[in-house]
Amino acid sequence: MPAGHNESSRNIQYTTLSHRWDSDSSSQFKLTRENIVHLCSDIELLSLPQTFVDAIQITRKLGIRYLWIDSLCIIQDDEDDWTHEAALMDRVYMNGLLNISAAGAEESSQGCFFRRDPSRVDLMSITAPPGRQGSWRIARANFWIQGVEWASLNKRGWVLQERVLSRRVLHFAKEQIFWECRQLRASESLPWA
Repeated sequence: MPAGHNESSRNIQYTTLSHRWDSDSSSQFKLTRENIVHLCSDIELLSLPQTFVDAIQITRKLGIRYLWIDSLCIIQDDEDDWTHEAALMDRVYMNGLLNISAAGAEESSQGCFFRRDPSRVDLMSITAPPGRQGSWRIARANFWIQGVEWASLNKRGWVLQERVLSRRVLHFAKEQIFWECRQLRASESLPWA
């Protein structure tokens, strides 16, 4: 049962995951009536898609014990459970400590981490000419739009509520990691943005 469902779970810290399902939804690793008993007792890490494994590792590195994943926390072939849980999504995402956004992954098999060109994260620095003070760091004007707004994940309709309702979002894009909260939008290349 995801945090946010009852009063006793309010103090439990947990992360949530925003991810794209596989294009072949029949191959998606998901909770069903058929496998609920097995998944409630044991889930082998190696049987999970890479995005789930990465989200588990991120959650653990942050010192958080629980991770909420829609396809594992809602019984996917039970219309009553799906309807009940869908009505609670606002609480799930609002009460989560952090939403992990697998922004760059086309499918859950791709994970959160990508090989990348470090020069795409580094900014060019310009120092003022002699007799003037100051220095500037130059970034591509649309790096946030390309990395977050146009990310494959953000083409999913459900992600809008997941992103807007979450207090904090850590976007794992293809070129860098982005941070978003109510006070700040930042990235690896502009951590103070």
